[in-house]
Amino acid sequence: ALLLAAAPARAQTLPLDLEGFYRIELRALAMGNAFTPVARGESALLYNPAGLVQYSDDVKVDLSLRLDAEAGPFFSDTLSLQKLSGSNSGPEIQKYLATYVGTPPKLALGQTFINAVQNSGALNYGIGVGALSQIRYVFNFQDTNASGGFDTTDHLIIDATQLNLKVASLGIKVHNGQLLLGASLKDFTLQSAHFDDTFGNVIQSGGVLIGVGGPIYKGRGYDVGMIWRYSAGPALRAQWSLTANNVGGITLEKAGLPTFEIPASYDLGLSMAPEFGPLHILIAAEVDDVSGAIKVQDLGVDHKRSLAQRGHIGVEAGLWKTATGDNVLNVRLGMNQGQATSGWELNLFSVLRVIYTKYKIDSGYDTKKVVQEFEAVQATVGFGF
Repeated sequence: ALLLAAAPARAQTLPLDLEGFYRIELRALAMGNAFTPVARGESALLYNPAGLVQYSDDVKVDLSLRLDAEAGPFFSDTLSLQKLSGSNSGPEIQKYLATYVGTPPKLALGQTFINAVQNSGALNYGIGVGALSQIRYVFNFQDTNASGGFDTTDHLIIDATQLNLKVASLGIKVHNGQLLLGASLKDFTLQSAHFDDTFGNVIQSGGVLIGVGGPIYKGRGYDVGMIWRYSAGPALRAQWSLTANNVGGITLEKAGLPTFEIPASYDLGLSMAPEFGPLHILIAAEVDDVSGAIKVQDLGVDHKRSLAQRGHIGVEAGLWKTATGDNVLNVRLGMNQGQATSGWELNLFSVLRVIYTKYKIDSGYDTKKVVQEFEAVQATVGFGF
């Protein structure tokens, strides 16, 4: 799904798990991506619009910058290069290429997300808008001579995919605030590009200036969601959630090219949030795509994901709640698709948030696991009114 430029055009309609691009907030991933029952504020724009009314009275504007890459030396080496561009020296690039020649493809991701949300508890509504731009790069350091060592005739292959998402959401409270309802309208553009050159040419030119070009696919859709607060258990503050994503399905189209179909899917979640003085605990569990509509394509064949690959469990421990309901210090653990996740967040009174997450994803299917491990950092500047 990441490599649209390399996607096989075996059929006029190809499956695509679009949620795997944008429903990957770092706080959520650290909690195993068990998030639809607890999403609120800016995260509700991506996970569950009903969560827009989980804030106290507030107006917020946020801008976040984020960088992910596969965990281990590739993360630190890529950060030290900053980017493959003409600003780096030949020796630095040569060392970078030599380190990874012949290794499996590596993935890196950069993202910006600007949003504004408003919640009015007195009138029982919340509204929000957001614009997300995400670019994923898959680096393939191909040892064409199978020598196992660095050779300037080997190839660096880069597939870039950019997603731009615009979203507008509305949430309301009914039934004495126990039932939260919401809906989101979404507009997508998806673009891909492919780069392939020898290591020798990359070194000679001083690097690669990575951009995204190629055909632009466009599509629109909407989500609806609900959260039910179980008032009989205030000590546990239990909540159930149900979200319907991409209702009716979404088609991403470009004239003259194969279309991409994103199926409707349904997520079911449960959370509990007991408090012990200044310590706030959040426990959540979720099954995404309960109907099994999202398929994984492998060699032109569609496969179902197992229940474990659709399951999510997470816990968050936070200290010192702020006026907007966030915690100053947070530690998180989780299981995402059966894979361990962890992270922490420093939240300076919702003005500056610094988040670190280490997570794994399983992009395989019921009889085949495809696990990748990532490290990610994000800085968010937000202003409340």
